[in-house]
Amino acid sequence: MGNPVIRTPNMDRLAGEGVMFESNYVQCPQCVPSRSAIHTGRYPHVNRTPSNMYRLPDTEETLASILRRQGYLTAAIGDEPFAPTKAMGGFEKLYASDSDYNAFLSKGAGTRRRPSTASG
Repeated sequence: MGNPVIRTPNMDRLAGEGVMFESNYVQCPQCVPSRSAIHTGRYPHVNRTPSNMYRLPDTEETLASILRRQGYLTAAIGDEPFAPTKAMGGFEKLYASDSDYNAFLSKGAGTRRRPSTASG
C-alpha cells in the first residue's frame, strides 16, 4: 500500500473495491492462539490455546464446524490451522500442509542465505 517500488495492481484493485484495514490487531502474537481465537470467537485463555504448544480442544466449536453442519465443504488452505498438532478444528480437508512445505524445502527450493548476525 503506497510503496513506490513494489507494484501490486491486483491487491490495489481488491482494496479499491472492498474494505482495507490499515491497522490490524490480534489476540495473541503467536499463530495458533490467534487462529484459535478467530475460528472460535473466544480469547486464547478461554479456548485453552495460550501458546503454540497447546492443542485446540475438540470440544471447541469453530466456524468451520458450524459451516460443516450446514452442509458446506470446509477446507484449510496453507498452514495447518491449529499446528503443532493435527487438529483440524472442523475443517474437512487440508491442502498445502506443513508436509507439503517441508517437501518443497527438502528439494532445496526457496532457501536463502541468511545475513550474518556477528559483528565485526
